[in-house]
Amino acid sequence: MRFDWADRTTWEPALRGVNGMYLVAPELGSAQAADDIAAFARQAAAAGARRAVLVSFPGTGTPGLEHAVAAARSLGEAGLEAAVLRLRWSQNFSEDFLRDAVLSGDVRLPAGEGAEAFVDAEDIAAVAVTTLTETGHAGQTYELSGPQAMSFADAVAQIARTAGRPATTCGTPRCPPRSTPPSNARTACPRNGSSWLSTCTPRPDPHRRSGLGHR
Repeated sequence: MRFDWADRTTWEPALRGVNGMYLVAPELGSAQAADDIAAFARQAAAAGARRAVLVSFPGTGTPGLEHAVAAARSLGEAGLEAAVLRLRWSQNFSEDFLRDAVLSGDVRLPAGEGAEAFVDAEDIAAVAVTTLTETGHAGQTYELSGPQAMSFADAVAQIARTAGRPATTCGTPRCPPRSTPPSNARTACPRNGSSWLSTCTPRPDPHRRSGLGHR
């Protein structure tokens, strides 16, 4: 079933028989996304949907927060029992753009020593299922984070210990050249001339616009 936030003709077929929705909008934080989500919420409610969970981002000092808040509010205004999940960095290191780097044992990102409380995707899924299948979550906002703040170096070291295989990380311009880039990885070269990234960082696939999860 094709769904595209930018093509409203795909909304009606995707909403047939839907009771609950897990919503991911790649451009959340923009005025356009807020408008699309409000229009979609009204259409979903009219089609018989009852509940929705919107994936959002932390609410402190984040650009576009007012649009994300407006998008969340529009779900309830449309008559849906809606909850918001505000996520920190959700990354399992076993998928998407970090997978090949982890498998190669050489993970490079321009992260420096910054720490993040990484959230396991399975934990996000568990919370989403609960909010979609149980009562009492309408109007709630849940801030999700991992159990502890870790740098990328900490995370990769833990992966190496658990997997029993060596893995290293580098997050500064002093990364030595990589002899063999991760398989199938495209490199991300910033336009400011910081060429160290050209051999360091796999680029993630562009966000797909399909962002509707059925229940």
